[in-house]
Amino acid sequence: MSLLAVCSTRIDWSATGAWFSGFATLAGVIVAWYAMSTWREQIRLQDRYQKADILLRCFILCIRAGSDWQWDCGVGENRATTGESEKARIWRNALMDYRLAWELAHSLFVGDQCNRLTAHPEKLQSEIIDAGHHLSDPPTGTSLFFKQLEKLMAVGVSEIIARRDAK
Repeated sequence: MSLLAVCSTRIDWSATGAWFSGFATLAGVIVAWYAMSTWREQIRLQDRYQKADILLRCFILCIRAGSDWQWDCGVGENRATTGESEKARIWRNALMDYRLAWELAHSLFVGDQCNRLTAHPEKLQSEIIDAGHHLSDPPTGTSLFFKQLEKLMAVGVSEIIARRDAK
């Protein structure tokens, strides 16, 4: 009798097949769980990036519209603080869009830190209005106006990007 015949008669192939089948099922469940976890994390990060990108776009548009509105009011003694212009309406709409994007992206910002952020809608609005007060003192005020808006843009954009990339 050959060695192959002796070995094959002593192995219970039905029990071995059931063991391999159970092991394969367990391995499949582990792989599926890992794939589902990775997929869920990818969806969460994609949502986070999408909300941050919309917020960033609205932030930039709001600063641009605020700058245009302030500039439209005039410089120096020509500065008009009353009256509703087209630029003021555009800025008000941009600010409303930004507030909506801020509310939709609330998961990016947590805790008491929100109100101190430059990117916070209330702070952004007051910073743009404060920057406009420099325009009543040309020519140095004009450069201060643009420097303040440039700083506002840099700080706000970095805040939004930092929270977008945070885990």
